[in-house]
Amino acid sequence: MIREGCIILLIFTLVPLLVTGVVGLTLSVLQASMQLQEQSISFLVRIVTCVATLLVMRAVMIQGSANFMRRCIALSSIRG
Repeated sequence: MIREGCIILLIFTLVPLLVTGVVGLTLSVLQASMQLQEQSISFLVRIVTCVATLLVMRAVMIQGSANFMRRCIALSSIRG
């Protein structure tokens, strides 16, 4: 059960990190090619990307968390 919880946690955290990382890397390459040195652009885009990814994933995250909690409660009621 702990292993399953860790896997769910990794999925919930890695997806936004990977999406934000890819967008940040792409934006950094574009900024370097255009010789833009403004750091706030990159920061703002990464924050917006992370929030958008979390909003898109919220149904999956809620459903996955609810299913995991149901299994934990069922297991705890069986044990005692």
